[in-house]
Amino acid sequence: MKKNILFSLLMIITLYSFSQEYRKYLYEPNYETASVNIELIHTDAYLKIDPYKEILDGRVIMSFKTKNSKTDSIVFSVPNTEVNNVSIDEKNTKFKVLNNKLIIYPTQKFGFQTEHSVEIKYISTSSSGLFYIG
Repeated sequence: MKKNILFSLLMIITLYSFSQEYRKYLYEPNYETASVNIELIHTDAYLKIDPYKEILDGRVIMSFKTKNSKTDSIVFSVPNTEVNNVSIDEKNTKFKVLNNKLIIYPTQKFGFQTEHSVEIKYISTSSSGLFYIG
């Protein structure tokens, strides 16, 4: 009888602890869907690879659609990358690279659900690629 009570109590505590971890996972802010301002539609990449110097000289053009009209910046992950020029809709755009992230500041206002393109010219020594963050 005591073994059954002890076993039942142990099972209840175990199940309770698993349910708490599950709840923590569901409500953890890092696991929620990111609120992104744009949706990438198409990517064109023009690459010149120098395998001896391990350098990638590239130009990428990404088409995107805005998901709201208040897009103040677009961020890409650019590890070991030197960004030379950024343009949106063929107009030069302000940008900066900070902590391996390319932050693009659009100079024009975007409408809701409008399509645009961003062109990035860069030189990279990274073995990974250019990633959109949000």
